[in-house]
Amino acid sequence: PSVVNYPIPVPVSSPVIYVSPSPTPDETANWKIYTNTKYSFTIEYPSNMILGSEPAAPDPELLSSRSIQTKEKDLLSVVVDVRSIPTASLIASTEAFAGVQSNLISVNKRPAYKIEWVQKNREIEPIDLYNQQIFINYKGLSYIISAYFDNKSPNKTSFLNTFDQILSTFKFLQ
Repeated sequence: PSVVNYPIPVPVSSPVIYVSPSPTPDETANWKIYTNTKYSFTIEYPSNMILGSEPAAPDPELLSSRSIQTKEKDLLSVVVDVRSIPTASLIASTEAFAGVQSNLISVNKRPAYKIEWVQKNREIEPIDLYNQQIFINYKGLSYIISAYFDNKSPNKTSFLNTFDQILSTFKFLQ
């Protein structure tokens, strides 16, 4: 019988390299915080944005509404509404108005629905208005977080990123 001699593997020592992860800067660290204790939520927004005042006389179904917007002429506007209308009804009417379907997403581990569309040929302002609305049902109320801006803005990508960051900070207090 023939014997095959295979080489015996010899361990090779190689230097151990330790890599410590560099800390990721928290882009929201210096942001302002808006807290609505009546409807139990907080949301953070960049320090270069302005928090609008609560409307004096909201309609009976609009329980709360706050806008947050940039100071510049090229404007990003974010609005947080709390409504007493069932969330499913709001989603259905917005889908019908916009002509698009909602997508199921998650906002801080809560199910939410996202609808986005561009409203063209507006009579109020001659811009193509980008609309993104996020609908969350919480304790029988509808929370709608919306972003609006000129769809032709050179800052569109930046605005979308900022809105995503703002949305990631939205939390219920309880």
